[in-house]
Amino acid sequence: MRILTINIQNFRKLFQCHIDFSKKTTLFVGANNSGKTSAMDALGKFLADRSIPVILKKQICKK
Repeated sequence: MRILTINIQNFRKLFQCHIDFSKKTTLFVGANNSGKTSAMDALGKFLADRSIPVILKKQICKK
């Protein structure tokens, strides 16, 4: 499974944010206090609230 894009709305200082992820590496670059950490925290909170099915957990552990 791969995340292609995320949309963040009304999270900390991010009123509207759209992020496209590349296949290899995605970098967050910006001035201080521009919302880079807020974007990462929003993604982290979203992923932390998801449960991974047992089958997927086994596949992740094998890799």
